[in-house]
Amino acid sequence: MAIQNMTYPGFQTRQDGGSDFGSVEAVGRRLLAMMGADTPVRVVAVNGVGLNPVGFVDVQPLVHMQDALGRSMAHGVIHNVPYVRMQGGKSAVICDPCVGDLGAVIICGRDISAAKASRAPAAPGSFRIHDMADAIYVAPILNATPEEYIWLTGNGVRVKTAGTFTVDAAGMQINCPVSTTGDITAGGTITGRTDVVAGTVSGRSHTHPVTGAPGTTGAPI
Repeated sequence: MAIQNMTYPGFQTRQDGGSDFGSVEAVGRRLLAMMGADTPVRVVAVNGVGLNPVGFVDVQPLVHMQDALGRSMAHGVIHNVPYVRMQGGKSAVICDPCVGDLGAVIICGRDISAAKASRAPAAPGSFRIHDMADAIYVAPILNATPEEYIWLTGNGVRVKTAGTFTVDAAGMQINCPVSTTGDITAGGTITGRTDVVAGTVSGRSHTHPVTGAPGTTGAPI
């Protein structure tokens, strides 16, 4: 660990000026300290969410800057940071970042501004390297317990939402028994290929008692 005091502040050590190697090592440490490094951040703004092309977030690093005397100050906001969406071709799982989320960014080695603007291969926008302006928001971390989720429990899958669960598809096939604690409402025909049972009464094989004709039959048995 570097030895710090008021004479040798920051990462400078007493050995740095003692030899050529120490001086070169000090320069190397300084250059490394100037590089943008992967870091945890807080999301402060989100743009382009929902059923749209993947958008961008504005983020603020959680770890403060620090001067040579150990005094800290908050980082500024990094704007227009692309975020990661789980997507392949035209298929995606959409779960966009929200303001207040904690996550991690990676810092690209070159200027990605031209590639971000065109969403296509492009030359670097400048000669800057390892700069926080070229961050990509890759993953949420350190966040609170979710209230809406898809949970792969290890012995099943649980879906939880306070809103409406909507499936928009050409058709649905469920290869298992289905039970519900609520009502079922259909806008079309309900067809039972084997039978339909109401209470304990079979829709296929129940009978009605007849007391006389003409007249109406009794309730199904």
